[in-house]
Amino acid sequence: LYAPKDGGPHPVVVMVHGGGWSRGDKAGDGMTLLKVPHFVGHGYVYASLNYRLSPKVVHPEHVRDVAAGLAWIHDHARKYGGDPDRIFIMGHSAGAHLVGLVATDTRYLEAHGKDLRVIKGVISLDNPPGFDIPWILDRLNPGLQRIYRTAFTNDRQVWKNASPITHVQK
Repeated sequence: LYAPKDGGPHPVVVMVHGGGWSRGDKAGDGMTLLKVPHFVGHGYVYASLNYRLSPKVVHPEHVRDVAAGLAWIHDHARKYGGDPDRIFIMGHSAGAHLVGLVATDTRYLEAHGKDLRVIKGVISLDNPPGFDIPWILDRLNPGLQRIYRTAFTNDRQVWKNASPITHVQK
């Protein structure tokens, strides 16, 4: 968690790393080297989240971890100069999938006493994982399918449940 020195309240950007749901880290250079000075320098509190990785866990554990982190940030934002009413979530690749899912499937934040209104915006960066996992898996070669099957099992119903497009509403 990185914050401007002037106290705020500042909008908050929560970053979720990519890595095919099986690698990556919140403290990696891609998450901190340029993003921290950029966002903090422009008056944002910047938080970078980890989540448990496959193959040790499968869906929905990744998104449950993201929701838990987001709920914690919402509860503690003021302590770090952040505005809990201005939280934006951003993810890269697999992280883009996870922020899309936490922003569309109400169950994950509701497990922490929150609703989708705690999220003011979603920034999805480089999202080859997509928001429709069955559609993607029907088109991928077996090598790339393995990445998805490791994170989402071989069950088509799990794939559908893990797809943000399934949960989009007006």
